Amino acid sequence: PLQSLNMIKIYTTTIIFLLSLTFFNAQRKTDVSNFDFNQRKLKITSPNLKSAERKKLILELIFDVKKINDKNLLYNSYALASQYTTGRDQLKYGDSILMVGKVIGTDAKIADAYIAKGMILSTNKDFVGSLNSYLKAYDLLKKGKNGYVINNLEYNIADTKNYLGLHEEARITLQKTVAFFRLHHDKVDGTDYRLYYMYSLISLIDTNSRTGKFGDNANLINEGKNFINDKKNADLETLLPYLTSSEGMQAYYQKNYQQAIKLLGK
Repeated sequence: PLQSLNMIKIYTTTIIFLLSLTFFNAQRKTDVSNFDFNQRKLKITSPNLKSAERKKLILELIFDVKKINDKNLLYNSYALASQYTTGRDQLKYGDSILMVGKVIGTDAKIADAYIAKGMILSTNKDFVGSLNSYLKAYDLLKKGKNGYVINNLEYNIADTKNYLGLHEEARITLQKTVAFFRLHHDKVDGTDYRLYYMYSLISLIDTNSRTGKFGDNANLINEGKNFINDKKNADLETLLPYLTSSEGMQAYYQKNYQQAIKLLGK
């Protein structure tokens, strides 16, 4: 009986949402000539905007973009919406991102859609679904030669495998990503790959500790500290506590509890 009541509530909520959306669409008119996606995006991403107002602006944006019939802008609109929603709404937008990505049809866009959906599923604690999405993206991206994008994705795959307890598989993947980003950590298309170098390094150290592979960790921790202490990378100093924490976790896994407490307390 309780399950039936829950289903009725979900069904009723869905009907109300669809009816309100239909009414909203019927009342709204789109001025295509004055449409400016970037301007609308600025309004939606304003830090002082109230949640209800942001939701309204997102719905308006999606409706207007559908009227314009620009699939790339619709993709970007759903992606934007997914960043400012949670739970069921966020999952719904993740499905929409993938649907539009497939309509656009390029390998790059479909892969990007699978990555976006993988991140959304991970945020919602569906790590199996997240890993499946990432692997589908990888199958598409591995045909290309963009090492930055491929290794970025492999980092996410390894991170998700760690959540699923597949630590040895994650460790092997992280060794590859660290090796790549050690040599290639430039800023490309607005992405600072120094961060992915450090993220991969810290994750590898932690995964080594989880799997009892402590041998390389001292060198990896020193590598990270030396990189951050270089004056060119002084802006990354907020990552130093993570390396100290990694030392503490290594001490914990080695049952050196006194040293672990000392390092983790810093």
